[in-house]
Amino acid sequence: NQIIYRARYKSCHGFTVRWRKKSTINMSCSCEINCAPATLGDLVTVINGPMYAGKTTELSIQMMQHRSKRRKVMVVISALDTRIKRYSCNALETHSEIGLIVQSSDIVTVRSIEEIPVEQYMPYDVVCIDEAQFIQGDVYNWVLVAALEHRKCVIVCGLNLWKDKTPVYITTMLVASGANNRFLASDCQRCHRKGVAIYSPQIG
Repeated sequence: NQIIYRARYKSCHGFTVRWRKKSTINMSCSCEINCAPATLGDLVTVINGPMYAGKTTELSIQMMQHRSKRRKVMVVISALDTRIKRYSCNALETHSEIGLIVQSSDIVTVRSIEEIPVEQYMPYDVVCIDEAQFIQGDVYNWVLVAALEHRKCVIVCGLNLWKDKTPVYITTMLVASGANNRFLASDCQRCHRKGVAIYSPQIG
C-alpha cells in the first residue's frame, strides 16, 4: 500500500509546509503472479561483447565501485577459463594483464553453476560471474533466483556471439528478459577500425 499526502501551505514570516494524510491507495497487482518490487534491470547487469572488448576490465571497474560502497563481492569463474592460473594469484586479470586484487576466499571456481548453493552466496551483496558462457548448468535460472528471490546484485560477463555468429544463450536470455545491458565492441583485426567488431571469428 502507498500512502498519498496532500500539502497545506501557510505564509507567515516565511514559507511553512504542513503535511496531512489524505488517502491510502492499494498498489497491489491484480494479476496472479507474485510481482517482485525490483525488476531484473535493477539487480542484474550483463557485460557482453566479443573477445578483447574489455569486458573483464569493465567487470573490474564495477567491482571496485561496489567495494567502495562497502559491499561484499563474490567472483564466480569457470574451470574452463584459460586464464584460470591467474586467478590463483588472488587477482582478477584481463587479457591485457590488468589485475584487480581479490581475496582467494571470495573466488569460486566451478564447472557447473549448480556447484554453488544458496548458502554459499548469501553472505555476499554482489555476485560477479566471469566468462559465463563456459559455465555449465542452468545459469539463467540461477541468476533469476539469486537476484529476484534473494535480492543479490548479479553481474554476468560473457560473449554475445559464438564464432559462427549464433547467440550465446545466457547473455542473450538475460538481456531479452530485461537485464541491464552493457555491450562492448572490439577492434576489427581486418580493417583495424576501433570499436566496430561485434563477434570473435576464432574463440580461444
